[in-house]
Order: sequence, then structure tokens, then C-alpha cells
Amino acid sequence: MKNLIKNFPGAMFTTDAFTQINNALLEMNCTPQNTLFASSVCVDEINHFDTSLNSRLKNFWGECFYMGGLGGIPFIGKVGFGAYCAHVPRGGNLFILFAPHVGITPDGTIGKYARNG
Repeated sequence: MKNLIKNFPGAMFTTDAFTQINNALLEMNCTPQNTLFASSVCVDEINHFDTSLNSRLKNFWGECFYMGGLGGIPFIGKVGFGAYCAHVPRGGNLFILFAPHVGITPDGTIGKYARNG
């Protein structure tokens, strides 16, 4: 935890990020009925646990348009963005989460992730 705070001083727990994101969007009158969530996070399995930010947002907003992405950069291109926009409710809102990730091992090593096996 010390290495996390030292190297990423603005880092927050998933639950806190989830709450802050949703509160900001709800204050702008975005709702699951008028907003389409899209995710551009690395396709690595560590970003798609049931408790991950990506999964929690998908569950709250009702669905997710997956854009793939390494380092948070979407893979879908111009045609994919057009498809995403075509799915947005008429007069609705776009909400895209884009984010890179960095693994941190239990011993605090930055840039690695301790996988099972």
C-alpha cells in the first residue's frame, strides 16, 4: 500500500471511484435510461473481475459498449465510434471510461501482477 500511495498519490479505492463517478454523472442528469456506458480499459482479465470499476459501472449503467484498449486507448476506430454513437438513446449521453492500469504485487513491486499459478 505504501508503494501505491507513493507512486500514485491520487489513487483511490474502486468503491470510492465508483461513487464519485456516478455522483458526478447523476448531478448532470445522466441516468441509466439516457446514458450509454462504454469502456476502454485494457482487455487484461484483472480489469474485469466482478468487483472491478469497469464491472461495477456496467452493472449500474445497465450495459457496456466495449472498446478494448491497451493503455486505455480504444481499438474500435472510426467505425466503432460510429457504432457506439448509433446505440446512444436519442438526445442521450455518452459516458466513456478510459484508463490504463499498472499492476502492483503484494510486496509492493510496481509494474507486475501476482497471478494464480
